[in-house]
Order: sequence, then C-alpha cells, then structure tokens
Amino acid sequence: MSFEFLYYFIYTLFLVFIWWFFVILRIHALKFKNFQTKIVTFTKALCISLIILSILGYILLYYIVSNKTYWVKKIDKINNSSKIEQELNNVWEEIY
Repeated sequence: MSFEFLYYFIYTLFLVFIWWFFVILRIHALKFKNFQTKIVTFTKALCISLIILSILGYILLYYIVSNKTYWVKKIDKINNSSKIEQELNNVWEEIY
C-alpha cells in the first residue's frame, strides 16, 4: 500500500494551518497599519516567502515520495555481485 496520498494530505493540512495564521496576521496588519509603518511591507515579504516555500515543499515532497524505491528496485534485478557494485557506483555518480 502506498502512503503518497497520506503524505500530501498531511503536508496540505500543515500548509492550511500556516496560511490560516498568515491570513489572521494580514488582517490585523491592515487593521493596525496606521500604528506601524513596517508591518505592511513585512507581511508582503512574508507572503512571498510562504508562497515560495509552499511550492518548494510540494516539489521536494514529490521527489522524496516518488523516487524513494527506484534505486532499490533497479538493484534488486541484478544477480551478480560485481554488477551490484558497478550499479552502485553508477548511482553514486548520478547523485553527485
């Protein structure tokens, strides 16, 4: 059974929680913008960073979930131990 859906669901719930706090912060920032001059620019910067981190988080999660068993299945098909060492060296070269 694959838990890919569960990982995406948990990450999405985490993002909803974080973004909900951001929405509350943004509402209060606009409400009290006359008292502090830097709060609006701070929330704009925070919004941009949250968007970038959310997208990068989904990309990272996709690569972690989808490629975690690829090399194991590829190496399991090899019968000879020298071929295993050669394939491992090829994998290390591809990674680095």
